[in-house]
Amino acid sequence: MTESLQQCADPSPDRRHLLARRQRFGILPTWWFWNDRKNWRLVGWGFGVLAVITHWVLSLFNLRPIVGGAIAMGVMVLAIGALEKYVRHEAHRRRELTSKHELPLD
Repeated sequence: MTESLQQCADPSPDRRHLLARRQRFGILPTWWFWNDRKNWRLVGWGFGVLAVITHWVLSLFNLRPIVGGAIAMGVMVLAIGALEKYVRHEAHRRRELTSKHELPLD
């Protein structure tokens, strides 16, 4: 049921191309890209490790929970955005290579 709700929220995630829209402010992630389960299967474990490390480091500073939560959320959002920026950069580079040299995408 939750999958059908996600599809209603964004009816055509498969029809879009990664380079169709730019990232906001150059680093913020686009949620329609990260709603796809295939993308999270590749990097989900890495972000789990990052979340644990972030929590451990922030617990050393003895911050208020709201401040620590805001910092942790910011770290995770910026990490997701940075990874998406890298993926977009590689997709753009591959697109240029294939248009110039007509190489296969494999």
